[in-house]
Amino acid sequence: MKQKIAAFLLAMAMATTSVMPVFAEERIPTADDTEVTTGEWVDTTSPVLTDELTALFEKAISELTGKNYIPVAHLATQIVDGTNHMFLCREADVAPEVKEVYCLMVIYESPDKSKVSVREIKASKVETGITDMEGGIQQAKSPEVTPELLEIFQKPYELIDGVQRTPLALVSTQLVNGMNYRFLVKKSPVVPDPEVDYCFITIHKDIEGNVSEVDCISMWDSPELNSNEVKLKRGKKFQLEVINTDQAVKWSTNNKKVATVSKTGKVKAKKKGSAIITATLEDGTALICNVNVTK
Repeated sequence: MKQKIAAFLLAMAMATTSVMPVFAEERIPTADDTEVTTGEWVDTTSPVLTDELTALFEKAISELTGKNYIPVAHLATQIVDGTNHMFLCREADVAPEVKEVYCLMVIYESPDKSKVSVREIKASKVETGITDMEGGIQQAKSPEVTPELLEIFQKPYELIDGVQRTPLALVSTQLVNGMNYRFLVKKSPVVPDPEVDYCFITIHKDIEGNVSEVDCISMWDSPELNSNEVKLKRGKKFQLEVINTDQAVKWSTNNKKVATVSKTGKVKAKKKGSAIITATLEDGTALICNVNVTK
């Protein structure tokens, strides 16, 4: 995946003749860079929302209507004629049946800090799942990735080479036979000029201290099946999965005589012929896999 955050920011037009385009270069450098030039985005050294940043955010969104926004983390800044700030937010429609998702918001602040305005909002398809119910997913009390949290995050990947995963912020937690931690993560292969993916990774630490990855959901990709076409011999099985979503899935087949599918997406070939396996998500999205069974 090309740098998606860079791509959406590159598409922004100039707000005024005195303000540069929000994103002038593709690369998002880190705070470790020795030089920062105008137009570069720099990851913040801490994602924590200070009182000053919270006030800036609230002032900027005060005139927005139709949706509600809750700031989660302060991700990056850009020096222009003033400063652009990138926030990770929760976006909720005023219609209660529309589920809350994560989004990126860019807010411009003038040099004298007297003027602020929302420059761009990019909503992802990743639902927050956050609820007030006991035992449900809760927004993290702080987005700071502490040394203890960093150790938990890195544990599942100790034996995996070739991919760099940088947790930018802790976004939510859930008590479930231990604790689930969901991080916003910058992920890229360890190669020159890597393509960067921004995703949400959930890590589970059980009551005995064992740590494992629960899921990894790209911030921008749509839900899809791990395979859209499967060829099986009679009696063989294949595990279908829906990736890039944490929605509940209902599985069905249009021809049980040829192929059946379990509640978890396991397909079993019964007799020669063709069948269509459908995965239906909570929001009504239907994903289809064509199954061809041979003798």
